[in-house]
Order: sequence, then structure tokens, then C-alpha cells
Amino acid sequence: MCGGIYLHWAQVGKTHIEVFRDEDGKDIDDVVCSSISALKYYSGCFDIEWAKTVSEDDKEQTWHINEQKEFRKWLSRNGFDPTDPKLSLGFIKLGQCNLLRSFQTQDPQEIWKIMSKYQDVYKIQIDYTVGTFDYVWSQTDYAQMQIAKMIPGYIHSSKEHNV
Repeated sequence: MCGGIYLHWAQVGKTHIEVFRDEDGKDIDDVVCSSISALKYYSGCFDIEWAKTVSEDDKEQTWHINEQKEFRKWLSRNGFDPTDPKLSLGFIKLGQCNLLRSFQTQDPQEIWKIMSKYQDVYKIQIDYTVGTFDYVWSQTDYAQMQIAKMIPGYIHSSKEHNV
């Protein structure tokens, strides 16, 4: 099933799985260790996963099953507890897109074909809450427009932490 909506976080450095993948499973040393940054903050960002869900329950996904086994061994070998929730492994699922209602199909190839025509998000609505983003990435002042849209939330959250 595709269309899962996951909380995404801002980060500095690399997560454990990124280090594991980038270093081809090499053990942690002074150089590799400096690349890991523990997750401290969640952001208001999200990802919509349009690919088929990858799960250890799906026996066809042997590459994923094998990678996760090796990753857990790597974590243990390098002094981390793979079951420790403080490692924040994985993503938090927030919701699921109703594919039939939205696209009239559940076929990922057809959904990707439709989505390829729409490279910008204009509006997000969840129940009665609406966010409208009246700009597109191809505009020359896109970055400034995006910053102007986000700055009020940043200022609000900064005030709460500086009390």
C-alpha cells in the first residue's frame, strides 16, 4: 500500500541508519562517530511515501529484511540498544492517503504518472484545518516566499523556548 504520511524531522548530522548505509556497515571509530547526531527536535515537516510500503512482514522484501538484521547487529556491536526508543529509529506514521478516493486507483505506476504532473503542493486540508501555499518552486523568489510563510511559526516557537 502506498500513500503513507510520516512525520519527518530536521536534523544536523546523520541518523544511525544513514551512517550504517553510508559507511557500508563499518564499525564506529572517531571519524564515523562524529557523523552521528542524536535526534533532539521534531519539525512540522512530513513525507508522503508514494512507493509500496517496505515492511519486515513482507517476505518479498528480502533486501530490507537483511538490511535491518545487519543494522541491528551493527547497532549492538557499536554499543547501541536496537530496542531503545530514544534512538528514534524509523518514522512516525501520521496518516494514510485514501488512494481510491484521491486517484481512483491503487496502482503505484498510475499514481506516479498522475503525480508527475503536479510538482507543487498548493493546499493541504485535514478535516477543517487548511494550509494554503500560494507559490511554486519554479518562481524566482520561491525561497523568500517560503521563508515569509514559515517565519511566524518560527518566531512563535522561539518565544516559548526563550522564556
